[in-house]
Amino acid sequence: LQDFGTYYFRIRSMARDGFRGPWSDVVLFSATPPPPSPELENPRKSAGNMVIRWRDQGPKMSYHCQIARDQAFKDLIVDRKTERPLIEFPKPKKPGTYYVRTSAIDDLNYEGAFSPPQTFEIHNYWPLLGIIAGAGIASMLIW
Repeated sequence: LQDFGTYYFRIRSMARDGFRGPWSDVVLFSATPPPPSPELENPRKSAGNMVIRWRDQGPKMSYHCQIARDQAFKDLIVDRKTERPLIEFPKPKKPGTYYVRTSAIDDLNYEGAFSPPQTFEIHNYWPLLGIIAGAGIASMLIW
């Protein structure tokens, strides 16, 4: 279908010899657009966790959120469905760029397209530890 809206159809059988059966009752169906992609807010940190929020799409909507270490979303670290327009998860341990995308799911369980990916960075806050470890003093810090 090219256009969203209400449609009606009916069917009947046709035999090879040309006999045509009676038409069925008319059946009604609606083609509705998929839910729009939720607009993401900037990720934030909260007590060692990451919080990702997006625009609420209204009642009876749920959401699908994916977070990955790559733009193709092959290396997922979070793949979660939720009833709320946010997720909270432990801050990733590996430094680097992470990619986030969300989709909305309507009350008929139809999932719209994912939003364009948004990124956030996790930084290594212990650069001095790498220098100390390289000098062979790390074992003293563990004790």
